[in-house]
Amino acid sequence: DDNGIVISTSSVPTESEKGPDHGVQQMHKVAMKAIRDADLSPADIHAVGLATPGTMDIPAGMLLDPPNLPGWKDFPVRQRVADAMQLPVVLQNDANAAAYGEYWAGSAKEANSLIFFTLGTGLGSGIIIDDFIIEGEHSHGAECGHTIIEMDDGRLCPTGQYGTGEAYCSATALLKMFEEAI
Repeated sequence: DDNGIVISTSSVPTESEKGPDHGVQQMHKVAMKAIRDADLSPADIHAVGLATPGTMDIPAGMLLDPPNLPGWKDFPVRQRVADAMQLPVVLQNDANAAAYGEYWAGSAKEANSLIFFTLGTGLGSGIIIDDFIIEGEHSHGAECGHTIIEMDDGRLCPTGQYGTGEAYCSATALLKMFEEAI
């Protein structure tokens, strides 16, 4: 809500491998379920906040070439979700949105600076310094997942690079290393 209180949550698999149009359908499905679960109607909703991984052109509302969403290159995600929801949509990088959520209403609400890491399919981060979120060009301001951390014989990242932070530190990579170890 407007005070940062979570009133409903819902999730469905993105199924990103089925393409961006299917992904938008999944986003619409989960949003409508969350609205119903909160005992609201679509008319009660005034805007949609959309957080996605990867590089993006926020002013244009475009995903540029998100490493973990193959086939979503140059996809106008903000407009497609706005069309599906019939509402205005605000687009942000997922790690930046998570960092801002903690800064605004979470465990960092008393801080004016923070670094936030997201571990999932990929590895991301959001940085806020003196109450200002670091965006960077194409949301690269705090992206750490594709920083090379192992120069020699590094692990393969899903993007085809070797030795990236994501290849070692994402939840996907940690699970893979655990499976290899047992």
